[in-house]
Amino acid sequence: MTQPGLQILETGVGRMRVDTMRGKSTAVFASEHLYLVAFLICAGHELANLIRKGRRVSFEFAQTPELLTDVAGFMSGALIPARQFSFQLLKLKRMLNGGQSDTDTLNKNENKYICEGQPHQY
Repeated sequence: MTQPGLQILETGVGRMRVDTMRGKSTAVFASEHLYLVAFLICAGHELANLIRKGRRVSFEFAQTPELLTDVAGFMSGALIPARQFSFQLLKLKRMLNGGQSDTDTLNKNENKYICEGQPHQY
């Protein structure tokens, strides 16, 4: 069910939500596709929100023409650096498995390891 002022557009890999309340229009692109999300973050798009619905998670980005171009690029096999992609995918998986909902965990560039019961930061 859609709230008044919201328009939902479904795509093969994501959902776009347009909020037209209060006289302004803000478009949001949402996806549950983890590899697409990692690709978009690697392409320089900032994660705007994370929505949990039971065991499912939806990642939201501000919809821009550049984002839609990168979504199309992902679907057609665009290339990004493999190491950057795998690192971003690992961060997303850790965030999901750790149960953290704070999107700031995606933007921290820190690695913490436990060695003999003591946390170490490298």
